Amino acid sequence: MIAYLKGKIQHIEDKFLILNVADVGYQVFITTLTAKQFAKSLHQTIELHIYHYIRENTMTLYGFVSLMDVEIFKTLLGVTGVGPKIALNILSTIETPQLIQSIKNGTVKSIVGIPGVGPKILERIVIDLKNKLNNFSSNTVTIEENVHADVVTALTSLGYKPGFILTALNNIPKDISGTANIVKYILKTSTK
Repeated sequence: MIAYLKGKIQHIEDKFLILNVADVGYQVFITTLTAKQFAKSLHQTIELHIYHYIRENTMTLYGFVSLMDVEIFKTLLGVTGVGPKIALNILSTIETPQLIQSIKNGTVKSIVGIPGVGPKILERIVIDLKNKLNNFSSNTVTIEENVHADVVTALTSLGYKPGFILTALNNIPKDISGTANIVKYILKTSTK
C-alpha cells in the first residue's frame, strides 16, 4: 500500500496530477482545491498523503495535503452510496474543517448541488457520520517537515490508525522535536 509520496509535479489538471517520484510518474487524483493550491507548482517538489484504492480491476491513488483529509475521505467512503469520485467531489467543494462542522451540526446545505450527491446520500452522510466525527477537530496537520512524514510512517508500521496519529501530532508539546523523540513521546503517552 502506498501511504505517502514526495516528488515533483510533472503535470497538473483540475482532478489529478502526475507526480514524478524517482523517475516514476504516479497519477494521483486530487481535489480541485488541492489543484488550485498547486497550480503554480509545476516541476516543484511536493508531499502528499495517499489513499491507495484497490478493487478487482483498478488501483487508484488519491492524494491529500493533510492526514485529516485522508481520514475524512476514508470516512466518507464508509457511507453507503459514496464512492471515491463522490467523496472527492465533496472535498473539492468544501474545506475539510467546514465539512466536519456542517456534518456535526447537521447543516449540510453547503454540499447541496455536488454532482452525485442527492438528498438521500446527503441524509445518509449526516446520519452515518454525525457521531463518528467527534474524534476530528477542525485543525489540519499539513506535512511541512519530513519529521511528520517519518513519524506517520513509523506509527503506521506499528499498527496505529491515521486518525490517532493526527490527534497525537496535534498534541505534541513544543519542546519535543525530532522523529525519534516524537515517536517515543507518543508511544509513552498512548494506550493504543
